[in-house]
Amino acid sequence: MVKKLKTLGYIEVQGLAAAIVASDKMLKTADVHLKAVENSKGGGWITVNISGDVAAVSVAIDTARDSLGSAYIGSTVIANPAEGLDKLIKTDVLYEDTVKTSVVEKIEEPLEESIEKVAETQKPKAAATKKKKATKNHKK
Repeated sequence: MVKKLKTLGYIEVQGLAAAIVASDKMLKTADVHLKAVENSKGGGWITVNISGDVAAVSVAIDTARDSLGSAYIGSTVIANPAEGLDKLIKTDVLYEDTVKTSVVEKIEEPLEESIEKVAETQKPKAAATKKKKATKNHKK
């Protein structure tokens, strides 16, 4: 079975604030999924990538473009991505037949491990601080 890719939409803007506004407008306007917000090479340009069905992606891109004014750089909608284009993209959110795993589920375990490591490194410091305070109180 050949997997059918969802429609892709890209909008490039000047600056992070404009990227946030564009993302907000697109997500509120149509049933699209935010795929990525990426720094372009130089110039302060940011590329926002979305996916969804053709009409939703087109409307979302048009709405964002119209709201950005001079911060708008360029955009494109790829209605029927060519087979193999998915090889350039390192995520499965573009496939219609794929059950998506939320970003939260993908980062939850590594995040918990990181929190535990930080907590472990903080425990000795907290104990040492309490010990110093107790020693100071006894000296008085």
